[in-house]
Amino acid sequence: MTKWKSLGAGSVLAMLLGSVAHADVTAAQVWQSWQDLSTSMGQTVTGTATQSGDTLTVTDVTVTSEMPDGKMEGKIATVTFTELGDGTVEVTMAPEYPVTITTEIEGQDPMEIALLGKQTGLKLIVSGDEAGMAHDFTADQIGVSFDNLNGAMGGGSGKLVVTLNGPKGKYRTRSGDQEQMDSEMSAANLTFDASFADPANGGDGKIAGTIEAIQASSSSTFAKGVSMVDFPAALKAGLTTSAALSYGKTSFSFEFKDATSNGSAKGSAENGGVAFAMDASQLSYGVLTNGTDITVSSSDLPFPEVNAKIAELAFKLVMPLAQADTAQDFSFLTKLGGLSVSDEIWGMFDPGAVLPRDPATLIIDVKGKARWLVDIFDQNPATTIENPAEIEALTINQLQLTVAGADVSSTGDFTFDNSDTTTYPGMPKPIGQIDAHLKGVNGLIDKVIQLGYVPEEQAMGARMMLGMFAKADEGVEDSLSSTMEFKEDGSIFANGMQIK
Repeated sequence: MTKWKSLGAGSVLAMLLGSVAHADVTAAQVWQSWQDLSTSMGQTVTGTATQSGDTLTVTDVTVTSEMPDGKMEGKIATVTFTELGDGTVEVTMAPEYPVTITTEIEGQDPMEIALLGKQTGLKLIVSGDEAGMAHDFTADQIGVSFDNLNGAMGGGSGKLVVTLNGPKGKYRTRSGDQEQMDSEMSAANLTFDASFADPANGGDGKIAGTIEAIQASSSSTFAKGVSMVDFPAALKAGLTTSAALSYGKTSFSFEFKDATSNGSAKGSAENGGVAFAMDASQLSYGVLTNGTDITVSSSDLPFPEVNAKIAELAFKLVMPLAQADTAQDFSFLTKLGGLSVSDEIWGMFDPGAVLPRDPATLIIDVKGKARWLVDIFDQNPATTIENPAEIEALTINQLQLTVAGADVSSTGDFTFDNSDTTTYPGMPKPIGQIDAHLKGVNGLIDKVIQLGYVPEEQAMGARMMLGMFAKADEGVEDSLSSTMEFKEDGSIFANGMQIK
């Protein structure tokens, strides 16, 4: 659960923006709301406040976050809250603020990471009333630099600079028994530049990249007065959160060398995105990247460079989180679509180009119903059980593998009898069927034999197995179909023939 408790240890600037979202129409209320929100996140905020007319100046601001395995401390020299006379408050702050992260994990050497938050041209205007607050911000740049990563590099050292260029956004909140926070943000691009060195091995390297056309949004609701440090308790008290990020063209480059080798890599993607949502009952997480292109070269490779392209890379998971008496929906998708690799890689095992070199695809797309029998957030359960979850239904929307001229795909639908774990030892009894289609499989077997990877007699055994479980599609060359039925009495049928 350390990861949940560490969520509050974000950047000081992010805390500022989130805190100001609770600001009222006076400077003093803005400063107080910042402290209140930070406290709810398990942090301590101190500073010396001085009021002069319509301006509240807070100096020596310190934000401290204690964690089970370390501490984060950030310092801001000055934050100024100025009432503009029209019901709004302008917030300005020092252009730089240092943050120190110290970790003390049992069995490991203590590690200290120093970073410097930076912003230029930041303009932050807060408006609203006690029932709902809003603020708009723009900046030339917002960034963070890690000038010394000693200890984080396994004995070496490193530097990292991350910069958000042309960011602008809106943050809004509503107060009551439940706190509501919504945000929108866009930026022209994000750049990152890192270097590292390992003198003990004579190595060094660097990496740089750019992510264009960033768009982000988020929405959260949580119970007032409930600390976010205890994340499971916050979920049970009504926390809901969601976020979405999309981006355009992405590119990166990487170089390294040591005493014995050197290499480089470069890559790009056309666009992509991430989506996340979570409440006490369910988690949803998805990632999508389109048009990935990566080229790698290394002195350890037998050829100058290799290249791989992926047309679409996708992942999505929806799963229940709460212990329940009834089954809840879940789904899982992973897709590797249109994977192609350079001829140098193919030539390592197929120098004569016997195999078709069409792009490969892997898709796993399933959904169903399942339930947790335990509280997965309970760190000290009173009892433990062998199987913490039960699956009641599974639908196979698509299972597909396309490679080297062959295509295998299937769909299916099952229910499961969890009271019967003896018919199929160790697992609940499935009831349902799966339909499969196989194209080009016999041709692929022929080519693998031709390449000498599989002896003819072993291939014959594979063909016999196909004959047992699949039948030829009439009028379609090298095409097979199979229907596997799992009956309630435990019997299994393949294409109408009982095999169990």
